[in-house]
Amino acid sequence: MNLGQYIFYRIVGVFLQLLGALALVFSLIQIMISFFGLDPTVFFLINFRGVDPQKKAAVLSQLRQQLGLDKPLIVRYFYFLRDLFLKGSLGTSWGTGLDVSKIVADALPNTMITFGFAFLIYTPLAFLLGIMASQRRGGIFDSFIRVATTATYAIPSYIVGLWVVILFSGYDLAPWPRPIPSGFLGLLRVSLLPILVVVLIYTGFQFRLVRAHMLEILQSNYIRTARAKGLTERTIVYKHALRNALPYFVTTIAVTFPIAFSGVAALEVVFQIPGIGFVMIAAANNFDWPILIGVTAVFTILNAFLLGITDIVVIYLSPKLRFEKRFSMKY
Repeated sequence: MNLGQYIFYRIVGVFLQLLGALALVFSLIQIMISFFGLDPTVFFLINFRGVDPQKKAAVLSQLRQQLGLDKPLIVRYFYFLRDLFLKGSLGTSWGTGLDVSKIVADALPNTMITFGFAFLIYTPLAFLLGIMASQRRGGIFDSFIRVATTATYAIPSYIVGLWVVILFSGYDLAPWPRPIPSGFLGLLRVSLLPILVVVLIYTGFQFRLVRAHMLEILQSNYIRTARAKGLTERTIVYKHALRNALPYFVTTIAVTFPIAFSGVAALEVVFQIPGIGFVMIAAANNFDWPILIGVTAVFTILNAFLLGITDIVVIYLSPKLRFEKRFSMKY
């Protein structure tokens, strides 16, 4: 298989992953309607009391037609795919009547500000701590970092967020003010506390993955050979071990990214950040299913695209793979 074919298959895989995720979401909605009796139109008539049952039934039937719930599940699914791929539309919100694409476009930058800066901090920090701890296995530094990072990661993110809010309550940093500050520095200032929480939590998660793999590499036969040749520990770790660990580290980043990104949702509620997670939780409370489906589609596309890019990068970085001029792989 050459590189062009591999990229083509990865693109097809991303497409199939998106179709499968959306089909699963639509199926779960149908299960909620069929088995649990959660007809969403009922929640639009929560104050519709003391009205003639026949009139109420007529209004509910009209609502189902307006929302498209009178059509079979498979039809609604294909209608959504048609609008997504041909029109670039994620549907219309039941609660606000706005285009879901606009809602996502307004909320996503707020999430990326918080998560993006945190990602740029906790990723190199976790790698640095993981490498240093693996060199000092069983020592004081290794034990302290393991205990500290385990504690921060084990505690739920919203609990850590509440502690940070209480701790810094006198500094006017949380929750996010309304209206949202304009300008990069203003947004960065109000994002400091959620960034701190994300760094505290996910540094520990990624640190443990890096440390475990570095320990495995440092016990490999070629590392023992390098030590027997008299090479310095610094040369062994940073020249030989890290070179072989790079593909795994890239995979670790790709795996951690969606976990941390989805974990920001609870923090957005704590800090009142109008991001993707905040919008999604509000939509779930209001049974605004088009927003839930639209956000799921966006998140699936981002995740699938990231994993596809990661697979291609790993092929180039892995020393176990060799390529000819036409990129045919040899093992």
